[in-house]
Amino acid sequence: MSVMETTYCPICNNVMLKSDRYPNALCKKHYGECLDKDGNVVTYGNTSLSGGFASYHTINNTIIKKDDGICFVRGHKCTVGEAHLGEIVIQLLK
Repeated sequence: MSVMETTYCPICNNVMLKSDRYPNALCKKHYGECLDKDGNVVTYGNTSLSGGFASYHTINNTIIKKDDGICFVRGHKCTVGEAHLGEIVIQLLK
């Protein structure tokens, strides 16, 4: 039987599963808190079923698609990208 290791979110200290591949990953609760450098709400997703990555910035009530992999969560600078197997991962930049 394998033991699932846990760690803590680097922003809120929420307990989460440890990832050796993404050691600075944020917990999922922050995925809805991303802002771009201008303070606009930004979400992330895949561009197709086979992967690809895009950012979607809400600017003046219009969603604009970009390829921006930097965001800010609670004032912390983070990097965002496509993770292994196609998920999106947000990591704290240190």
